[in-house]
Amino acid sequence: MKKFVAGISLVAMMMAGTMAFAAGADDYKAKCAMCHGADGKGAMAKKMGSQDLAGTALSEADIAKTITDGKGKMTGFKGKLTDDQIKAVAAYVKTLK
Repeated sequence: MKKFVAGISLVAMMMAGTMAFAAGADDYKAKCAMCHGADGKGAMAKKMGSQDLAGTALSEADIAKTITDGKGKMTGFKGKLTDDQIKAVAAYVKTLK
């Protein structure tokens, strides 16, 4: 019985992580891809002085701060995205290669 409960818990955690990842991808596509590109190598962002997001060495926390507060010509998304959405987008950005 303990193994069954542990298995159900593991599946639930994996599903929650998958749903958060999908939400981060959706929010990225809706709010970020127009400048940063679907692959994180957007020409528009480069013209504005931004680095590639794909393969960035920035931590998720640093990415989340930039999304929240903005940086350079990029406006912040505080109040436009929830903290959970911002964290999900930051996690998604770390998957871009």
